Amino acid sequence: ITGVYFLGWHGFSEQNQTRLTVDNVDVSVIDSWTGLISQLWSNPNNWASGTVPISTTTININSPNQVIVDLPHAHCGKLTIMNGAKLIINPAMGLEVHTSLVNQADEQGILVKSDATGTGQLLHPNTDVKAVFQRYIGGAEWNNGNDGWHFVSSPINGQPIAGSWTPTGVNDNYDFYLWDSDDVLWLNQKDPANGITHFGRGVGYLVAYEQTKTHAFSGTMFV
Repeated sequence: ITGVYFLGWHGFSEQNQTRLTVDNVDVSVIDSWTGLISQLWSNPNNWASGTVPISTTTININSPNQVIVDLPHAHCGKLTIMNGAKLIINPAMGLEVHTSLVNQADEQGILVKSDATGTGQLLHPNTDVKAVFQRYIGGAEWNNGNDGWHFVSSPINGQPIAGSWTPTGVNDNYDFYLWDSDDVLWLNQKDPANGITHFGRGVGYLVAYEQTKTHAFSGTMFV
């Protein structure tokens, strides 16, 4: 049981009446995923302890298990994803890791999903964790210049602006702009002179796409 317990040992001798006391010991649950019922985080019968993790629970997810976070704000203490295992956070759901997050399965070990209902969230305190984040963007009515604009920012360090972010082909147009506060104007990513090749840390971009797409950020997460 998680909590703070006071443990004491008392030893006395006839000569010096010595006493040793150990107290204020923090005890936390170490739990592991079994997946006996389903892949859903919210089902207590999927956990070895028989309870859904809380903010002090230490969790190990072993290979080849796949765990789906299906709560708006799930919690755990330390989370370790072993090589070959996978954590998926469903759209509009979220997980907060309070102590530390270890992902031994590289980018494939964590997937934060996105669709028309919303985008998943992952909060954690430490650096050097890899993941894949999706970002759903609905297609615009391309002949209407006021339709389909979205602000985006990257949770991943060094994410290239390429691939699905810069589509080509018939009826697959896009616009991608960066605000220049010094010159008070929007810089067009399509102009090579502007040098907009990677997402910057903490930088927002204004984008629109003719076709509905689910884009992906992949790599080491910012903290």
